[in-house]
Amino acid sequence: MSVVLQIRTWLSYHWFSLFLFFISFLFRFYTYHSHSSFANGWDAYFYIIQIKSYIEEGAMHSNRLSLFYPLLLGVYYLVQDYELTYQTISALIVGLFSLQLYRLAAIQNQKSDAKYLVAGIALFSPMLTYVGAQFPKNLLGFIGLLFLLEFLFKKQYVKVALIFLVNCFIHKMTAGLSIVLVALFLVFRLLPAYSRYLFLGGMAFLALLVVFPELLASFSFDREGFAFNQASIPSLSFIELMKESISISWTTEIVLINLLFLVILIIAIVKEETSYYWYVTFGLFILLTLPILEWSPTSLSYRLLMGFVIIGSLTLSYFRFQIRTWMKYIGFLLMIVGGVHTAIRYPSDKLDPPYNKYKVLTKKIEALGVEPELLIVHKSFAEYYTFRTGKDALPWLPEYELPTSRLWRIAYGVPVKTIYYYSGEIFDLNHKVFKISPWYSMIREDIWRSFMHNVKEDDTELYNELNTWRNPNTIRPSYLIQDKNLVK
Repeated sequence: MSVVLQIRTWLSYHWFSLFLFFISFLFRFYTYHSHSSFANGWDAYFYIIQIKSYIEEGAMHSNRLSLFYPLLLGVYYLVQDYELTYQTISALIVGLFSLQLYRLAAIQNQKSDAKYLVAGIALFSPMLTYVGAQFPKNLLGFIGLLFLLEFLFKKQYVKVALIFLVNCFIHKMTAGLSIVLVALFLVFRLLPAYSRYLFLGGMAFLALLVVFPELLASFSFDREGFAFNQASIPSLSFIELMKESISISWTTEIVLINLLFLVILIIAIVKEETSYYWYVTFGLFILLTLPILEWSPTSLSYRLLMGFVIIGSLTLSYFRFQIRTWMKYIGFLLMIVGGVHTAIRYPSDKLDPPYNKYKVLTKKIEALGVEPELLIVHKSFAEYYTFRTGKDALPWLPEYELPTSRLWRIAYGVPVKTIYYYSGEIFDLNHKVFKISPWYSMIREDIWRSFMHNVKEDDTELYNELNTWRNPNTIRPSYLIQDKNLVK
């Protein structure tokens, strides 16, 4: 068989997969690139300054290894533009995720047309567009998790071990999920006859914790956003939190995925012949939407929920059904139209940081002529400032001592006259406090600390208004420090 014929044969089997990948990538690249010339997402410039540092200095600022960085570097060497690199890699990862989601649905139930519905939802999904924009490294980890599900289903245990190892070098959250997934699989695989009872027992225990949250008291701890809390429904919490930003179609997607999972879960429990593999899969979905985890935009439950919504359509492949050919074409066409709508209407101005404002403020800071050794400034602004100027800025307090004159900060939400009121009698504030916008001021750090101390004693309400993430007040965690010897 000639090479051309082999290629034509391969394409005849895989054209839909390639089409899905390309269209999903194209929609998301248009979304990320057309709405802004800046990189997308709150963490974008953190990752950009890592590869920029590696290219220009031979080492990254952070010692947190991930396979995400080689991908960024590879794309950068092709396009030679940092911000375009991040937009491109985000869209590529969404395309790859869509492809693997479709493949897994096809593998889980080869005689069902559920895979086409799963593919259509991936094209349309506002949540997938959002995750790709804000958390591409997490999304890369979810691709690894989907491969792990595939190899577990096929009982290809050597590949399970390999992809498990790969997942450990992508993202720590999905590495942890991989451990749980393999553990669940081993338990249900060793006891297949008792799968249903094990699953029902786990559900009953979870229900007990929801009804009696005080039972969690002995388990409660908090590390990097992981904590138990009183019962809450993550999907409803997300909708409430994002109600000013998300569209009706986005809300509908979240609600329908939850209803779909609930209905199919009940059917699977009632049907006694449900395989242990599906109990493992349902167990993973329940873990992704646990109602007993602390809820906040920085918590683990926030990112777990997004994983639940974007892979929740896989439950469709539990059923075996066929769709008429003409209905496939119409349905997929509708999903493409929905994808175009999502790309055009994606509210990046509400979901991304105001990088254009940061650009203007960065120019004003540089024009002041102040040359601090380190500038304390809130998340996203700090990384953007470092990217544009090459100077050190942190959304944390430094873990080492600096001379008074070398440590400054960008304060948010406090008028300069208020700073003078609380600190003017203690310090000579001439050339130590600068107003750079109605909301931002540049101030020497020792003056800021004195100011906050005085405010705390005099006006608790004002102190609470200022003591937020926009005015960093915690020391940088050790896991973000490249040189551990710097930690006191």
